[in-house]
Amino acid sequence: MQLLNLKEKIDNNLNPGIKKIIYDCSRTAREENFKIFLVGGPVRDLLLDKKILDIDITIQGDAIHFCELLEKNHVCKIIQKQTELKTAKIRFPNDIEIDFASTRQEIYPRKGHLPVVTETGCPLFDDVKRRDFTVNAIAASLNSENFGQITDYAGGMKDIENKTLRILHENSFIDDPSRIVRGLKFSVRLGFRLDEKTKKLQEEYLNNPDLNISMTRIKSELQQTFDLNSPLALQKCLEQKIYKIFSPSAHENINPQYIYDLINKYCSEIKHVWLIYLGTLFTSKQVIELFNFEKQEKKILTDALNMISENPQITDSFEIYKFFENKNIESIIIFCAVTKNEIAAIFLEKLRNHQVEITGNELINMGFTPGALFKDIFDSILKERLSGNILNKNDEISFIKNFKK
Repeated sequence: MQLLNLKEKIDNNLNPGIKKIIYDCSRTAREENFKIFLVGGPVRDLLLDKKILDIDITIQGDAIHFCELLEKNHVCKIIQKQTELKTAKIRFPNDIEIDFASTRQEIYPRKGHLPVVTETGCPLFDDVKRRDFTVNAIAASLNSENFGQITDYAGGMKDIENKTLRILHENSFIDDPSRIVRGLKFSVRLGFRLDEKTKKLQEEYLNNPDLNISMTRIKSELQQTFDLNSPLALQKCLEQKIYKIFSPSAHENINPQYIYDLINKYCSEIKHVWLIYLGTLFTSKQVIELFNFEKQEKKILTDALNMISENPQITDSFEIYKFFENKNIESIIIFCAVTKNEIAAIFLEKLRNHQVEITGNELINMGFTPGALFKDIFDSILKERLSGNILNKNDEISFIKNFKK
């Protein structure tokens, strides 16, 4: 890859709003004597002519001070500061938000946990060498004297040309196992593959993973990876045994393409695509406890595991309905994907839209006393609806008249 300057790609590939912001930042850097760079994902994606998902700007110095100068001199507003890391987020016109980070050095006092920053405002070289893969360690100057000039300390340009993912040092996965999931994400999104040494080091880690690690980054990377809604991500996760980062075992008989087809079939109802792919890997409730799942996420996974454990062989429509009643569609799809039990398809396709229309208050108004009888009434109506004997609310009212108060 012979390209040594990104100016033309910055000018041609970025939308006008972002391009103006970059040149405003460059001008401020010149006036205030800062060194400023694009580093990582934006550079990689510009080199690959891919859509830029996020723009992060790196400041060799104090990024917060730089942002304060931007806010003073341009139409923008600081909306978030992190004083320890000296990072800031700015909102520009058209609701464009950009993160600004100071160059920094990090160490990992506890392997597999969040790093500790030892220095901010360090030279660019020290900042890029802490990154995950060489393709994410390429920098492009935004300084006016050499705007767009590429700095590639780690050989990432060659790796982009060869479509290769290569870590920067041998302890990379030990320091931060989430990089294994990031590698999975990039291999799917970019079509890249691990180089042989990186692959070997990944296999060595997964053969003896440390389960006493922080799952904060792991969860974030899993969400980003499986939200790509790619069966290839799940296939690679199984083939490379990446699930061993969080679980000693997984449901290895699952069909990623089948899951993908189910998700696309019910996509309008699904809010958590990533949880479906992830949930098909989980074999134990103990795994759920490793992650800081939100309440709804935890319910989806717990319900799925409970249903998989029970996996009833039933044919009665009422029993099938009650088995899946009040379960999220994500839980049902996970159950279906793991067990291949046809009762899930029967429920989703034929039964779930049958609803009892009459309410408890209406039963009270009809003279019924709240209690166990209410459940008998609702269940009886549901059975008749599932059998086709009751079609509407009027039919329900006629049916209820036969119940003794």
